[in-house]
Amino acid sequence: MRNPLDRPMYQSPILLYHSLNNKAKQNGLGLGMNAQGPDGLNSGFYKASWEHTGTLVCQAVQEFFMKGELPTNMTKSQVVFGSNYTKEKPECLAWTVFTEGQLLFTYLGMPITASKLSKVKCKTLVEKITARITTWASRHISYARRLVLFCLVFSISRHRCSHYHKLWLTKSKNCAEISYGGEAEYKKAPYVTWDSVCQPKKKGGLGIKNLDLWNATCIAKLIWAIAKKKDSLWVQWVNGRFIKGRDWWEYTPKGDSSWYWKKLNKVKDRFRCYLKENYKVKEGYIWLLNSPTNPPWTKTLWTGISLPRHTIIAWLLMHQKLPVLQRIGRFT
Repeated sequence: MRNPLDRPMYQSPILLYHSLNNKAKQNGLGLGMNAQGPDGLNSGFYKASWEHTGTLVCQAVQEFFMKGELPTNMTKSQVVFGSNYTKEKPECLAWTVFTEGQLLFTYLGMPITASKLSKVKCKTLVEKITARITTWASRHISYARRLVLFCLVFSISRHRCSHYHKLWLTKSKNCAEISYGGEAEYKKAPYVTWDSVCQPKKKGGLGIKNLDLWNATCIAKLIWAIAKKKDSLWVQWVNGRFIKGRDWWEYTPKGDSSWYWKKLNKVKDRFRCYLKENYKVKEGYIWLLNSPTNPPWTKTLWTGISLPRHTIIAWLLMHQKLPVLQRIGRFT
């Protein structure tokens, strides 16, 4: 199969110089003076010196497309035009060999957007996961097998959990309802609270991950990166744009700040009493759980020798939540 980058059109001067010089100054270089570049220079530098640096920038992009590796399956990539480029569209599409896409494009049924994801936007993925979970309930799976399946569902990456907060809270609710009653819409009061279920096994729980707390602990990595002024472009931008030399732990966001910045500061308030210099997600999660002391019966219960079904029944018995008297009362 012939590489599309070997076609003659890629050997000619690219990036459409007749439109780049005008469009770049209007759009690409229209950022504020606070927007720092990778080398510490703001957009004003490139605006003033575009006649000298524009050719070098175009050559750098041209070298990337000529020598860099692009995905071989060109049908999976699309070009999205953010403004009215009616005249340039055919030429750009012919140069890139990609098809034209439309905003908002989706991934796993959810739109890829910079704005905050609402529950409505996550509806497609929620319905897919709920359908899979309800099939477990219809198969009359025991408590022990449900525990394994739920731990598998909650073993998500830190990146996804720090983004799709509403989605994972909905899944926690559905899994809790099915674990208690075998149905996705279980309305009765549970035998054991969900907070107790999410405790580690050595603390008297079942070891299921609390996704609300896990979301906060993943976001807390950014809080420690800002506090320690980590050497990254994003941290430098945050310190220069928002904090501006003030104490990070005493900083309060403005009322018109973006939603993600307010969310970050709310999580910061939850970790204000976390007094460790170096932060690890696992340690932060355990601290946020605020687990009680280890019950004496956990070592005897989780030995791996007994059957899982017997272990779950004994776990309910240790919490004094085994519904034996209720079942006997049905026959009296």
